[in-house]
Amino acid sequence: TADITLSGGNDRRQLQLRAAGAYTKNFRQGGDDVKAITALYLDYSDSNLDSTLRIGRQTRNSAGVLGRFDGVLYGWQAKPKMRFNIVGGFPVLTSRQTYVLKERYFYGASFDFGGKRSPFQTSLYWFDQHSRGGFIDRRSVGIETRVLRKRFNAYAMVDYDVKYSKLNLGLLTLNYNFPDNSNFSVTADYRQSPLLTTNNALIGQIDAVTFLPITDLRGLRPFFTDAQIYQLAQDRTLVAKSLTASYSRPLSQKLQANI
Repeated sequence: TADITLSGGNDRRQLQLRAAGAYTKNFRQGGDDVKAITALYLDYSDSNLDSTLRIGRQTRNSAGVLGRFDGVLYGWQAKPKMRFNIVGGFPVLTSRQTYVLKERYFYGASFDFGGKRSPFQTSLYWFDQHSRGGFIDRRSVGIETRVLRKRFNAYAMVDYDVKYSKLNLGLLTLNYNFPDNSNFSVTADYRQSPLLTTNNALIGQIDAVTFLPITDLRGLRPFFTDAQIYQLAQDRTLVAKSLTASYSRPLSQKLQANI
């Protein structure tokens, strides 16, 4: 495994190149070697332009992007407490995918309000993902909000799919620290499982001739209309709900109670 970062610049420009991955050699006869690329990107920032640019394989878990992708992320700090971001690329299903998978592509934009040290931070975003064949894979609008106080912090996220008119993801986390060092936290989670995308229609679909899984939505068109394919995606998606509450309190210097 290796994780290499090269960086340089001056008081205006900063440049960083990062490559991270792994290679596993299988010495057994007939065994397959395993290659993995977790990150491979070029990052550039310019303080005079108040802009950042990242190109390559990267990971982002906000503004509708939920994981690793191959693409471009651009950010512009319009004001001290206002930032505009645009993103586009191709989802990466696994780090063992050592090439750009072009079956699906996405693009999106987001507005961030509040500085890094602001007690209130909010992001509004729009996200659009498509599959080959002209299918809308996922189309969402959402909001993320953070509250940071001395003893209290909270995070809320809502992702609504405007294509399917369904709540794709709803998350609320609250945490409070009492003066006696005890702590209380609550997490409420509502989500489509797996995440609602049109590609969910492929779950369980087998080619009747080759008996191999169908991996492209276009392979369903000989058997279903587009409206039926969109309905198949919904039928293969469940809703997962969870609510977790926890409380911890120190009883002595060496003993703590947790509920």
